[in-house]
Amino acid sequence: MSKLKLLIFVLLISIAVHSNCVKKITILSDDRREIAKYEDLLNHEPNNCLYSQQLASIYQRYYEFDNAIKYYQQTIALCPDDVFANFDLGVCFLFTLDRDKAVMHMDNAIRIANESSDMKAYYALLDEKEGWLAKWEYVKRKDWEKE
Repeated sequence: MSKLKLLIFVLLISIAVHSNCVKKITILSDDRREIAKYEDLLNHEPNNCLYSQQLASIYQRYYEFDNAIKYYQQTIALCPDDVFANFDLGVCFLFTLDRDKAVMHMDNAIRIANESSDMKAYYALLDEKEGWLAKWEYVKRKDWEKE
């Protein structure tokens, strides 16, 4: 991982922690039980996008982005018009330093909200996207100022 990518990752995590996006880093035993429960439910009902989205959300909360991405992608494969699964997948990609995929999924969520005439979600997601990308650019600028 390049110095810039490492710095971006560390600063994004720092911003998330300071903005109360993250309350815990270690998966607590209650959440481990939730993970086991939803994995079991998903094994019995593999086409249930609610179960895969719950798993993705738990993994995202604990910065296990590879697992979160896997389950958000599964959710979207089953329920492609799920606005929040699409947007949260974008956020996960931002944390894995794949800005292009992050923007693609965020834009997809915004498009879905607009097409479904959910203007409240549409404007909220536009705002969220702008905030995440501003954080990304801020981190990049700080690294460039050092050089």
